[in-house]
Amino acid sequence: MEPRKRMWFYIPMLVIGDQIALQGSFVLAFLLRFSGAIPEYNFGPYLNLAPWILGIFIAYAFVYELYSVRVRRWADEFSAIICVVFLTVLSSLGLSYMSGHFAFPRTVFAIATVLQLLTLSFWRYFIRRWYIRQVGHQRILVVGTGRSALELAEKLRIHGRGLGKVIGVVVEEVPGNDRTAEIHLEAGAESQDSGKLPVLGCWKDIETIVEAQQPDAIMLCADLNEETRADIVCRCVRFEASILVIPSVYDILLAKSRLSQFDDTPLCEIQGPVMASKWAPVKRLFDIICSLVILIVTLPLMLIVAFAIKIDTPGPVLYQQKRLTEGGREFILYKFRTMVQGAEAETGPVLAQEDDPRITRVGRLLRATRLDELPQMINVLRGDISLIGPRPERPYFVRQHLVEIPGYAHRLQVKSGVTGLAQIAGRYSTSTENKLLFDLIYARSCSPALDVYILLHTLKVMMQRDRAG
Repeated sequence: MEPRKRMWFYIPMLVIGDQIALQGSFVLAFLLRFSGAIPEYNFGPYLNLAPWILGIFIAYAFVYELYSVRVRRWADEFSAIICVVFLTVLSSLGLSYMSGHFAFPRTVFAIATVLQLLTLSFWRYFIRRWYIRQVGHQRILVVGTGRSALELAEKLRIHGRGLGKVIGVVVEEVPGNDRTAEIHLEAGAESQDSGKLPVLGCWKDIETIVEAQQPDAIMLCADLNEETRADIVCRCVRFEASILVIPSVYDILLAKSRLSQFDDTPLCEIQGPVMASKWAPVKRLFDIICSLVILIVTLPLMLIVAFAIKIDTPGPVLYQQKRLTEGGREFILYKFRTMVQGAEAETGPVLAQEDDPRITRVGRLLRATRLDELPQMINVLRGDISLIGPRPERPYFVRQHLVEIPGYAHRLQVKSGVTGLAQIAGRYSTSTENKLLFDLIYARSCSPALDVYILLHTLKVMMQRDRAG
């Protein structure tokens, strides 16, 4: 059985430990603030709010993946703890004002924040080390072509810390005698880890390989054809290993199909990725309220940004560009200008690179912090786009993608947004094909809860430069 399944008590243990650290920090903060003698008048409001603070913390912790069995880098874990603590404290402060608990001292909140950061960090660090020792590494078997298997294994090595360790690959055919070297050269991999990755056999021997290797998970690459993938799944489903499949556009569209029958023949009615109409009024109201609040709150910051752009390089403060949204409708998107004026005058439409020389000094900072996106709240307020949805693309690139990427047209059935699932789940370098899959998953699963989740998660992504833009 998968090691993480045996550790069923790990998440409850995290929740209990976090709450002891959280509430203990508040009690200790009261003791420090009042030199050991806590007045009932001040402590009463805390006791009334404690269950709400607990719930708020758990909600933010889930958003920032603090209750996941996946082991992340400690730097990512620590940054998530910081975000959750500060968001919990800010929300608790707001709650104390709204509920009229004015006797809850603000100095206690300040002291508790520091104590929570310290206690949660120490607790999380040691429980994390214990957990890694207990479960070890999940053993992953990758099935695909030589190239796709090595690319996936390399991605797991770099970004899949804690997800598991690739024990080998299973390919269509084993070429030559020196199997690993042949596959290594075919994939063009530069990693030494990839070069040492063992080729365990061919697809036809998958059952024998799984029995011998006893993997915890079998991961199927995206380039396996439908027939091969179905055959491998049917032959491996009897084993205890989890089967993980990288989906295609077709898989996502099929996921929520309606089941019916014709005589004695089952039918699946596949529907396009159109968001449920029952959420449309709620989503629009959510967009109007959020965009108005963001515009009002960030107005002083936007004035500072506008001044910085004006003195940095000649040209307008706002950059206006044609984009396409739902149904292929064209609109003008507003952003703060981050490139030199006339950046595409000679080259025509070109996607920005990470170290693009056309980006200005101020523009580089704006892109890193996503502040260049703030004027898009005007588009949200006008109804051109939504706050949450697939990113609107330029007509030139849409025409390209429609020809080159199967299923891209489905993306135009959904209203575009400022941020989306592709932005929080992907990276800056994520391919257009993979971003499309995330966008379609969002369209098929759209709900107010998912929108709130994406919005909160976007705050975390804004602090990570390598995440999707």
